[in-house]
Order: sequence, then structure tokens, then C-alpha cells
Amino acid sequence: MTFVRANREEIAELLGAPDERTIERIVDTGASVAEVAEEIDAIAAARRLGEREHVPSSERIAALRRVLEELMPDDEGRLYESSITSD
Repeated sequence: MTFVRANREEIAELLGAPDERTIERIVDTGASVAEVAEEIDAIAAARRLGEREHVPSSERIAALRRVLEELMPDDEGRLYESSITSD
């Protein structure tokens, strides 16, 4: 399986077109679309259930999570919900 970094258009579509700087920060993490979707879902689920979020599997995922957490200020993680499912 080949790893493919998410591009600007994919990030904008996934997140509902946040500002360009945010898109660039997410692209700069090097995460794939599946990783972005998975982290959005994980953050939202942990907040809804009042659980601790899982430990990031890599520095790339930790960097991605830091950006996404800024976009999801709601205690229940409701600002952005993923509409993409990973295979």
C-alpha cells in the first residue's frame, strides 16, 4: 500500500474549506486524507465520551492533532465532523 499525502483540495473538502493558513499547516504535517479523517473522528469521539485521546502513533500524527484541536474548540468536538471513512 502506497502512502499518499493529502493535498490542499482534499483538506479543504474534508474540513469545509477552513482558511488557507490552516489548510497549509495540515498539508505541512504530511498526513494522508485517511489520517486526517481518523484524527477528526478520534478527537470528536474522545470529547463526546469524556475520554482521554489515544497517544499519537507518530510525530506526524501529533502535529496533525495539534492543528485539528485548534479547529475543534467545542468540548464535544462538534466544529468539524469527518464525512470520510477510511478503508
